Amino acid sequence: FFSDSRVRRAMTHIVDREMICKHLLKGIGVVPSGPFYIHGPLNDPNLKPWPCDLEKAKILLDEAGWIDTDGDGIRDKNGRKFTFKFMHVAGRSLHEQLTKHLRDQAAKVGIEVVPDPYEWSVFLTRLLDQQFEGVTLAWFTDVVEDPYEVFHSSQIGNRGSNHVAFRNKEADEIMERARRILD
Repeated sequence: FFSDSRVRRAMTHIVDREMICKHLLKGIGVVPSGPFYIHGPLNDPNLKPWPCDLEKAKILLDEAGWIDTDGDGIRDKNGRKFTFKFMHVAGRSLHEQLTKHLRDQAAKVGIEVVPDPYEWSVFLTRLLDQQFEGVTLAWFTDVVEDPYEVFHSSQIGNRGSNHVAFRNKEADEIMERARRILD
């Protein structure tokens, strides 16, 4: 489902991150515009977060060819329903609330999200072995960050930390150059 950048952007548009910050996180935090600490030197304050915009999500999904052809409320493409399991840690209130939010928001644009909870040790094993369709994650690193471990394509597989299999040649080259520049 997520190999198409339009689908990934649509998924970003369905998540109401303002609501998450205000209600689920009880007013703590702000919506980030990238993977870096918002007050850190690597964050670009000129980048603005993608808004929650269900209509834009629908347009992007249509453009990617995910259309409800049989009228059952779930988009499909080439005979495959846009239904996926969303893995999260069982028993953690925030994870369960985030999963419910994603499920409810996705349903509004014709995507079925099936909660897939696991106890922490099982979750971690499945994460490291990349045995999931969708997952919620958060990274906590130093203020001065090196995104190589989490986002470089060489860290996909073999229990590397690029669990979501992000792969982008230009991003890899930038991360490699950044590791060689000390100033």
